Amino acid sequence: MKASKYSITKNLGWKALSLFVAIVLWFLAVGIEDPTTSITFKVPLEIKNLNYIKTNNKVILNYDDINNENISVVASGKTSDFKGVTESNIKAYIDLKDLNFNDIDSNNNLSMKINIDINSLIENRLKILSLSPNYVNLTLDDVITKEFPIKPNIYKSTQKSFLAGNPTLDQEKVKITGAKSIIDSIDKVLVDINLQNSSKKFNSNLNIIVYDKNKKNITNLVKLDKKSVNVEVPISKYIKIPVLEPKVTVTDSNNESIKKKITYKPNYIEVIGSYDDINKIKNIQLPPIDITSDLSEINKIYNVRNLLEGTNVYPTNSTPAEIIVNILISKDSSKIIEIPIGNFNINNSNNTNIDIQYPDFVKARILGNQQVLDSIKASDIKGSINIGKLKEGENNIDFTLNLPENVILDKNSKVKIMLNSNNNKINNEINDNPNNDINIDQNINDNLNINSNENSNDPQQNSDKLMKSIIVDPIEKPKNNLNTTEDYD
Repeated sequence: MKASKYSITKNLGWKALSLFVAIVLWFLAVGIEDPTTSITFKVPLEIKNLNYIKTNNKVILNYDDINNENISVVASGKTSDFKGVTESNIKAYIDLKDLNFNDIDSNNNLSMKINIDINSLIENRLKILSLSPNYVNLTLDDVITKEFPIKPNIYKSTQKSFLAGNPTLDQEKVKITGAKSIIDSIDKVLVDINLQNSSKKFNSNLNIIVYDKNKKNITNLVKLDKKSVNVEVPISKYIKIPVLEPKVTVTDSNNESIKKKITYKPNYIEVIGSYDDINKIKNIQLPPIDITSDLSEINKIYNVRNLLEGTNVYPTNSTPAEIIVNILISKDSSKIIEIPIGNFNINNSNNTNIDIQYPDFVKARILGNQQVLDSIKASDIKGSINIGKLKEGENNIDFTLNLPENVILDKNSKVKIMLNSNNNKINNEINDNPNNDINIDQNINDNLNINSNENSNDPQQNSDKLMKSIIVDPIEKPKNNLNTTEDYD
């Protein structure tokens, strides 16, 4: 027993030291395997109880800036304690119920402390060392509602030849709610209208856009009682159409040749109307005018709007309000002249191998100014006769004259020639017997002799009688009024 007692207490100091060293070495070994460390987490800031300030007619102006702002949270603990820990286990937030409106400064700013909430599963393992920032600054403002007029804005106009009318909106005003500072910055409220491809009535539902004084779109910063309106815009088409000359009838009791000159202005007018109506109108016809030859000049004035009545189209602002028609009336003098047949160029290609005798002179009635007519000599006048296919007997042939300016030929003037059956017989004899020396003139003389034997013993008398049967007297003065190239009645 005594020996055992001595063995336990022997070298007791060294034994105690050994135990201490072992314990220290154990703690050192454990610290190396699972050391204490710190980790920084980026946690989004959460704003709780936002409705609290809304019920007090307040709004956070910088809400978009601070909501979900990253807060740096530094936590410490053993390495093993961080196992499975993420940002989702840590919450950074402010609670607006803690807000004291008396703390708002003159610039509407207020600071609130940021709170940290750690998941209960890791709450005893980790320690929050710090967070940055510790506070967040709020900018508050009063919430107000104000009514604004809605203005249509045509930012792309119609195509050429189309014109847009005044837009109409089914709602002309809108109530806008938001922070007072934002509401006060509103410059205009618009609906943008694009008419680039519109040819008929425009009808569409368009969004309302809010602009501030810097022409910035701030629609997303405010609340509208209505987000869109229906917009209608009438689209008109405008074109130029010709004005057609009126039909003028001149009554002349003396049956004289009447000359009239018609002028009017404008010759074209510009009209506007709907797409369908404007395509129905091609021109505008001036009403007929009846006048007497007792007048030398007459003016008629027509109101353009009255002329367009019933068409659903209207004159544009550039179109004169009236169309003025001027009519000058003059009476031509006439003169009978006898033109030598040699002055005519005669085209007789359609009547070959027949004998036609022409008068020595062609009698013609010409019309024009008396002074000019007096200066005309019949021997100086040239003309042409274009003979068509002749028939047996009497033929009335048109002719033309080369006359001075403003002098015309009575359209009823004609030259008369006679084609006798004896002439055809002679031509046939010549064609049947090419070697026959019969002369056409000799046959005509024989015919004269035959006629003289039948009718008279005087050859000259019979010759004159035959010529009268071939050459017909020139025409008589026409009974009806004449039309010239300038429209004669």
